[in-house]
Amino acid sequence: INLIELKKNMKMNGNNLKLPMICNKKTINPKDKNSEEVYQLETAMGSAINIFDNSSAIRVPRTRFIPIKTPNDLIKIKSDLFELTKNFRIQSIYPEIVKKLIVNLDPKYYKMIDDFEERFNNVEILMSKCKSLEIIGNIKFSGKIDFLDDVKIIGS
Repeated sequence: INLIELKKNMKMNGNNLKLPMICNKKTINPKDKNSEEVYQLETAMGSAINIFDNSSAIRVPRTRFIPIKTPNDLIKIKSDLFELTKNFRIQSIYPEIVKKLIVNLDPKYYKMIDDFEERFNNVEILMSKCKSLEIIGNIKFSGKIDFLDDVKIIGS
């Protein structure tokens, strides 16, 4: 960001970037779909590119960051597919496997981080020989789990 341009824009607009508002419908308790509905209001900083003249974007390769948006992403990171380097970067040991691996964890039981942690508490997860993983139902794992090839686990 050009700080001089940012300051000029802020000054022109009463210290407001005038970014578009995003309205996300949620429930107060994400674990209870019947809890009271609320709206989360936010702005997307990425849209700021539209308010500056001559702006451009820089493409950051996936090797620089690893987005974890869902437990389906988290299980990969916690497995033997990734390692923590000496300079505290998380990096893929098997990028081609990570790219192709399809993971579907039952959102009823694995959607929230604490639900995920409860079911994979202190578990060594091996996925380097896995092509796909689907877990349906309330299943708790322990010890060392080696997922091989195409895995589908159905529980209660």
